[in-house]
Amino acid sequence: MQLGLSTGATADWFSSVPARYYLMGFGYNENAAFAQELLLKFKPKAKVYVISIERFFERTETLPARTVMRDPAARVRYEVKRLWQFFHRPICQGLPMICGDQYVIFRSRETGAFSVSGLSQFKSAAVSYDRSMNETAPRTNEVAIGREFLSRLPVKQECIILTTVPSVGTKIGTANSLANALGKTLVMPDLDGLQTYDGSHLDRPSAERWSKAFLRAAAPQIRRCLVDSRESRP
Repeated sequence: MQLGLSTGATADWFSSVPARYYLMGFGYNENAAFAQELLLKFKPKAKVYVISIERFFERTETLPARTVMRDPAARVRYEVKRLWQFFHRPICQGLPMICGDQYVIFRSRETGAFSVSGLSQFKSAAVSYDRSMNETAPRTNEVAIGREFLSRLPVKQECIILTTVPSVGTKIGTANSLANALGKTLVMPDLDGLQTYDGSHLDRPSAERWSKAFLRAAAPQIRRCLVDSRESRP
């Protein structure tokens, strides 16, 4: 989800509705444990939730999440890192040869969209699908965590959309089984010729194609939820 929806196609679609969006995706395989804490803290007023379910309905705290949530010194370290950007930005913009071309990730404050550079160190790979798992039942704990997480979202259940952004070896069967166990239909366009830049994340052209197809498929559901929310206002 970091790059699958961080596209011009996503921005264009929402500007045509019109509606605002925010991509609350994170790296390091963050899951429901971290997302739940953020939702409790910020209490967003979202009318629709789109959730990538691959490895999401878990409760194990990753090392970065544990640092953010449990380490009292973490905030100071992150603030220092942020302050360095005041020096880093003008130097690297004026003299890019000094900074080189290392892999780096930036995010939009407004939309949460990711942008990456320095991809030359990675090896691209074609998206593929593992269709041999169509009969594989999801793990019991995933279903239980998923049901609890979805029940806490302050929207109608029909305004929760489940998906999985494809990568190498996409377990489409398992994802469908999990979505079915949660009473949802998986919204996942099956496109040919998609590429990843590293085996996990879609490259820019593929992300543009996939996000455009995803929003086309999810559009009726999203529009209904936006209309319903406006009509329900006092």
